[in-house]
Amino acid sequence: MPRRGERTRYFTELAEEDRPQRIGGRWELEVFTATGRRARVKVDTTGLACRRLADELAAELADYVELKRPHPTGVFTYRQGLLDLCSFVDREAGPEAAACSLASSEPDVSFYIREWIRALPGQFEEGSTRPYFLAADVLSLIRFRGQHPERVLAPAVQRVLTTAIPASIPRTHRQLEEFTRAEKRELVRAAWADIRGLKRRLKRGRELVAAGADPRTAGWTSLANLAFGLANGMVTPLDIWRALPNHHSWPAEPKEVFDFAEVRFSPSTGRYLLTIAIASLLYPRNIDLQSFRVLLIAATGHAPEEAAYLTEDDMEFVPGGVRLRLVKRRAHKIRYREFKEMGAESRVMHPDRAGLSTAEILRTLIEVTAGARRRSTAAKPYLFIRGSVIPHTDNSHQRGELSFRPFEPVGRGGGLDEWVRRTGVTVAGKMDIRRLRKSTKVEKTIAFRGLVSDAADDHTEQVFWGHYAHGTTLRTMAGHTITRAQTDWLKRALAGPVVLDEQAADRLGDPGVLDTLGLDVKQAEDIVQGELDMGVSSCRDPYQSPYSPPGEFCAVAPLRCLECANAFVLPSNLPQLLLFAEHLKLLAARLDPRVFNRTWGQSRTNLKAVLADVLPADLERARRQITDQGLRLQLPLSSFVEFDS
Repeated sequence: MPRRGERTRYFTELAEEDRPQRIGGRWELEVFTATGRRARVKVDTTGLACRRLADELAAELADYVELKRPHPTGVFTYRQGLLDLCSFVDREAGPEAAACSLASSEPDVSFYIREWIRALPGQFEEGSTRPYFLAADVLSLIRFRGQHPERVLAPAVQRVLTTAIPASIPRTHRQLEEFTRAEKRELVRAAWADIRGLKRRLKRGRELVAAGADPRTAGWTSLANLAFGLANGMVTPLDIWRALPNHHSWPAEPKEVFDFAEVRFSPSTGRYLLTIAIASLLYPRNIDLQSFRVLLIAATGHAPEEAAYLTEDDMEFVPGGVRLRLVKRRAHKIRYREFKEMGAESRVMHPDRAGLSTAEILRTLIEVTAGARRRSTAAKPYLFIRGSVIPHTDNSHQRGELSFRPFEPVGRGGGLDEWVRRTGVTVAGKMDIRRLRKSTKVEKTIAFRGLVSDAADDHTEQVFWGHYAHGTTLRTMAGHTITRAQTDWLKRALAGPVVLDEQAADRLGDPGVLDTLGLDVKQAEDIVQGELDMGVSSCRDPYQSPYSPPGEFCAVAPLRCLECANAFVLPSNLPQLLLFAEHLKLLAARLDPRVFNRTWGQSRTNLKAVLADVLPADLERARRQITDQGLRLQLPLSSFVEFDS
């Protein structure tokens, strides 16, 4: 069931005589719209065969309207679901329809409820959300009846509440794509330009207040006096409306303020519009605060609700930046983040990557809202406070007063769409503030090279995959994943042995050399003593080969030793290396060049690099050793058989 939320203030307490009444089989439900206007919703059950069931559901709907006071749109959906179910029961139950009741087991109403839910999707277009909401609303009315201490539900009907699954909500909405970098720059530029205009306007208001006096004694036609009276709480806009003469008698100064305050003058409501213009010179309007909302989301990358509902207690300026307490109401999460000030050298947890200074934005916000925050009566010391004149149609406050209320992200007269039109920004697609947060997510994904654990730092990884891992973000992550895989294999392919000359081999036992080479004492001793000699090179650990599972002996030694970072080439390996070079030369002459390069090309490249660093005298000594001792290449027999494919 919908809960009482922000719309509660629009509803008026129902008098006893105005409560839902039933006249015969006709129920009249009285509800109130968002503007406070009365509306009547009628539920007629007289023509239904299952009159008993219909009246039970209608009674629950009447109680629900009285207790919860929902918006008329929601009541219409409940009524449609109620009547649709009863019409289905009339068709399917036949003569038994008159005896159907939520409190009776015979006939079994739960069967018809389940069948109705199953049949709902076929009555609407594919992808429609109506089947889900109609079924969910009817089950809500039944659940609401079960909470009444004097009303009984049959056991089978109670089981429906736990076993009947409404038709699922289809995912009909398209995923929002982020703003391009050019669009984001344009939004940021427009926001700062709008803030500069706001500061000029407020400066003009301060100048008027400084030059003004009490309008009750100094006169009502002076713009400075009117600004002075409003700023100091001496008069209300209603007082100005009553005391100000007709606009034909105004001097030039009050008329000029309309253009400066960006308020369009109308003769029929001139006094009212003049107070709005003066108030806009003294306090920021709702639409003015949209610029700060855009900048904070661009700078921090956090959710819009976390930025728009910041309070004075959530902010602490620290050396090099600002520390914020960010509250995400929907997830019931509180996080502390520190943001770096432009040019600061201190290391921060989450540097803003949009080229914006969060601390500068907040200082400017504090400056322009100082007057409104001093006069605010909000329950919390919100940073986003706007000042406005209560219009004629607002029934939640006394008309003709100055109101200092928290910022409203959406709403007529100060929403984001109107801000975009006012600033002249052009963006492709729908103007949605969530796209700006997603732009920052894409930048963060690129900065962290596609690592989800780092990009999803202000929510769970599951939320990241569901809300952000598509479009550019997904392509970026896929690209980084492929690049990492290619880089890993490329490093393996290009990795070669560590070559040690005689001096380095003699110092292999030194602790400093061991740390540099990543060896322990036992490995160094085994290499020096030849216990880890694999043929053409030695190996730090043949049981930890990159070409075989851990714990198994290397399956490619010594054929791939020259492509392995575990290999160590000592001066004692030079004879075998020279013999291996002759072996590769023969293979190059016998095999197709493409086959040879694919199989042995990297080994030959690494071998040439190793031999190029050996002194000619050492090479000559190794060749004499091969001749004098009759050495042969120590390779497996299988390596002497070449395959062309």
